[in-house]
Parts: sequence; C-alpha cells; structure tokens
Amino acid sequence: MEQSLLSIFLMDAGTDPRIAPIHISLYAALLFILEREGGEQPIIFKRAELMAISRIGGFNTYHRTLNDLIERGYIRYQPRFDRRGNLAFLVGKKHRSLNDKLSGSEAMRHLQ
Repeated sequence: MEQSLLSIFLMDAGTDPRIAPIHISLYAALLFILEREGGEQPIIFKRAELMAISRIGGFNTYHRTLNDLIERGYIRYQPRFDRRGNLAFLVGKKHRSLNDKLSGSEAMRHLQ
C-alpha cells in the first residue's frame, strides 16, 4: 500500500528537529487545498487563503515558514503573478533525499 503524503510528511517531521507545529499547519493547509481541488498537483493557492486555513496571522511568519518547507525539500514552490494564485508541489521522500545531496538550485533543476 502506498503511503499518503501526509503519512510521509509526519514520519519525516517527527524525526526532523527543525520542523515545528507551524510547519505542520502550513503543510496540512496545502494538503487540504490539494484534496479539495481533486488531488491533482500542482496545488494552486492564494497566500491569504493559505494563511487563513493554517491560522498564520503574520506575513513574515508565513513567508519564513513557507521558505523553511521549500529549503528543507518538503515542497516545491513557484510564485506566479496570476489572479488564480501560486503553485506548490508536495514532494515525497525520494525527492527530498535528493535535495539533501544537491545544492538548492541543482535540486530545483533536477525536479523540473
């Protein structure tokens, strides 16, 4: 049986001392939007909606938390200046281990 993205994330987050409850909240909000929109990646979202669902009140906290998840390889993010919103991909364990081995720009090139 294939593990869900939530199961993989929670198992990894449980052993990653850098992941705090706010990271879990933001990731869960992305999962909620993914499921609501039919389960197809990429996830298209607007910052305000993601902040409301994850209960993050500050812009700085939101950006810091999002950047943490990107840098640690839990998500890939593509900002867009489009009224529909930004794009995010929830990344499984296989790609995250690759991110740990490569520098940030090399890992992003590999995943594209």
